[in-house]
Amino acid sequence: MNRGYNVAQFFPAMFFIGTDGGGEAYALNVSGTAGAVFEVPFIGLPCDARMIADSFESFVSGAKLDPDFVNE
Repeated sequence: MNRGYNVAQFFPAMFFIGTDGGGEAYALNVSGTAGAVFEVPFIGLPCDARMIADSFESFVSGAKLDPDFVNE
């Protein structure tokens, strides 16, 4: 996925980990910070990324509790 969407070129601080099946990707911030999870539009800029969890663990925990938490 990351190679196919040229993530390293267009979103150098992100590593895509999945999608919502539509126009959004889920990505980890790999710039040396705490590993926050972001929702990133496939057609957009890095400034369009929106943090949805402060860590992968909280992302997974939130998904288990409420499958719609990423759509808030």
